[in-house]
Amino acid sequence: MGYPPDAAGGPFADLLDARHAYPVAAALVASGAFTVDMSMPKEQWFRWKSGILAPCGCNCRRLNAIPAFRGLVDDALADATRSSFPDADYIIAVAHAGIPWAKTVAERLELPLAYVHRGTCCRRPARRVLARRRNPGRDHRGRGRER
Repeated sequence: MGYPPDAAGGPFADLLDARHAYPVAAALVASGAFTVDMSMPKEQWFRWKSGILAPCGCNCRRLNAIPAFRGLVDDALADATRSSFPDADYIIAVAHAGIPWAKTVAERLELPLAYVHRGTCCRRPARRVLARRRNPGRDHRGRGRER
């Protein structure tokens, strides 16, 4: 199997853009957002949100501290969203770390922004920034539009 998964096709193939892959990866490493220590004992490995244990970790919030890197990632996210969800009518972010990224994507695409968070009302919270198509005839809150 090639890396990244679905690179040759599949549901996420259109999210991959070679123009952004290397610069974003380099920004993650240079900013200290991505760290790896192969000599780290397994009991000290990072636990990712997915539950996977690994000798590497990624804290994308560190990118926000460096304007040049933040802009690079903003460009990549806006381009991926524009090409993958051309009919999106608004951007939905997941609290907390996803909000700054979604805010910029929404600004660049001139779309409204909403966010979700873990709460008692959510059985299965979303885990990434999402672009969503609005139901025709409804506003960004899902309510019917007056004519």
